[in-house]
Amino acid sequence: MRGARPRQRLGLLAFGVAFAALFLGFAIAQGIGRPDVPAGAVAVVEDAPAGMGTIARGDFDRAFAQVARAAGVKDAPHPGDPQYEELMEVAMDGLLSAVWLQGQAAEMGIALEPGRVIEEFKSVKAEEFKTKAEYEKFLRASLLDRGELIDRVEAQLLTAEIQKRLGEESPSPADEAEAEFLAEFTDKWASRTFCAAGFVTESCANFQATGRPPGAPSACYEAEPDGEAPPACPAPVMQAKPARPGSVSILEPEGEQLPQRPLPAD
Repeated sequence: MRGARPRQRLGLLAFGVAFAALFLGFAIAQGIGRPDVPAGAVAVVEDAPAGMGTIARGDFDRAFAQVARAAGVKDAPHPGDPQYEELMEVAMDGLLSAVWLQGQAAEMGIALEPGRVIEEFKSVKAEEFKTKAEYEKFLRASLLDRGELIDRVEAQLLTAEIQKRLGEESPSPADEAEAEFLAEFTDKWASRTFCAAGFVTESCANFQATGRPPGAPSACYEAEPDGEAPPACPAPVMQAKPARPGSVSILEPEGEQLPQRPLPAD
């Protein structure tokens, strides 16, 4: 990791968990019982490490602001705006992926040595920023704080340890072992994840469509939406089932046609 170029390292710190981003777009399990999401929360993840199983609305609001800033959006959009839906999904998936990664590391018995995360953080900080003023300017521009940067460094280290464990334990070639692991990981943790109305993405077990158009309001596709769906829900698309990385398969269209409301008259 220390051999990475500074620009690449900064991107890893600023924009989240690279390992988790590889598999968040995959199809996920559906039809599993839905626990209640507490008031003031946007999602719950069953079997997550202690203190991490509930994602608070405040955490989402902060993540949303950071995603909007990273995307160069000056005025954050509101629910109902297609751009809001896109940013909401990125923010939610980033929050969920961080919990999933911690949960997976715990289940595999992977723990980082005391002090290793802080040591690595200091090393990255020294490489990226020449002065304290430059570092503080970055924090203001990205809306991140020191703790969040440390969390991203920890995620990178856990990712490396998981990949190392896979290489040691799997008799399959590295690419095949990683592809199989990613598919199983995604199915397992997505099936344990339940999101509140208005915050449902494909990473949630209560997502109810394989053909949701990009930017469509999440309320159009929730299993149990609170209140009425938006006045106009785009028609679903027929989406091909993705092949697992490293495999060769013929893609056959599949999708669920959902009841649709008419578009408003001009």
